[in-house]
Amino acid sequence: MLFFYVDLNHFGLINNRYGFDIGDQILLEIPHRLKSCVNRKTLLCRPNADEFIVATSVSDAIEANDIALNLLDCISKPYSAGRDDVRLSGRVGVAIYPDDAHKIDMVIRQAESVLAKAKSSSNNIAFYDSEFNSTLQRQLDVEQRLRVALENELLKVHLQAKVDLITTETIGYEALLRWNDPVLGPVSPVEFIRVAEEMSLAKEIDRYVLKTVFMSIRRSLDNHKSVLPIAVNITSSHFNDVSLTDYILALSDELQVPLNYLDLEVTEGVLLEMNQNVENNLRSLRAEQVKVSIDDFGTGYSSLSYIRKLTVDALKIDKSFVDDVGGEVGQHLVSAVIAISNAVHLDVIAEGIETEEQRQILIKLGCRIGQGYLFAKPHYICDVLSLVKEGEIKRNK
Repeated sequence: MLFFYVDLNHFGLINNRYGFDIGDQILLEIPHRLKSCVNRKTLLCRPNADEFIVATSVSDAIEANDIALNLLDCISKPYSAGRDDVRLSGRVGVAIYPDDAHKIDMVIRQAESVLAKAKSSSNNIAFYDSEFNSTLQRQLDVEQRLRVALENELLKVHLQAKVDLITTETIGYEALLRWNDPVLGPVSPVEFIRVAEEMSLAKEIDRYVLKTVFMSIRRSLDNHKSVLPIAVNITSSHFNDVSLTDYILALSDELQVPLNYLDLEVTEGVLLEMNQNVENNLRSLRAEQVKVSIDDFGTGYSSLSYIRKLTVDALKIDKSFVDDVGGEVGQHLVSAVIAISNAVHLDVIAEGIETEEQRQILIKLGCRIGQGYLFAKPHYICDVLSLVKEGEIKRNK
């Protein structure tokens, strides 16, 4: 038996333009179309507002592909929306029971998992295969273990030093999250943060890091140790959350930690899609002396007009640019970023510096702050701060 997972493209636009009554009429008509175009015994269900599952028996892959094409053709025919005719498009993910999995719910999930692949295919159809099987199983394992990791504090905050490139003096830190799971082993932040976003756990993880950083700063203050600013990466969904600023202010008040010890880092994609929530968070936090940096600058959709309008404090040059800074083209690119930053009065921080040659070139190009393995690898936050000597407390100015 084959399961066809049908997803309508941009159906929310129909509701926005014609209203929910018209949208509901179309959604009620679609199941009848899908069932009629298969023309055989069929099981049909609707797991979400604009998604449908069609289950039926087929003889081979060619026939399965033909059915998927028919399903897309059926939903693409015009629908009546008052005086207008509305056309829809969609995509189909296909999985086979019991070849791909021995449980129905797993097969359905497999069909859904290839929808992204279907979107990029030439005919908007994708079949689940063994490569996706291993990918999906890995994602399921990470999802399951991530909840356990959060509940048992298996995620550990590490710090990597930011340095003055000329003197190599440490002037601050970046908080980096590390996860060495007893079952999965080391899991990269790129992997588990993506899964966390999909599971709506990103805010919980961000708050865990923020609280850990604030508590560590409080301990340093209590022990009369020198305190340097610590930068925390905030996920895109959380920076768009109205509760972000209130949570940070509450932490600061509860632990009596001045907010000028905190820096925040966000990807340029968050700021490019600037909305009222993001703008309010930016304005409120910077008013409290929290500095904000654009992380991985140059890997997204940077433009001069966009940079000019941003209310941030620094740009972080992505490691991929630093890796190429020894070449002529690489130097020109980094030099351009530094020139742009200087023009709009932003600090520049180079990431991923690994060689003395890179440090010297960056200094020559006008970059004054950097981080990377040349200076220090990330280490557990308690270990780093325990080595800091007693002395004058340093803050952002």
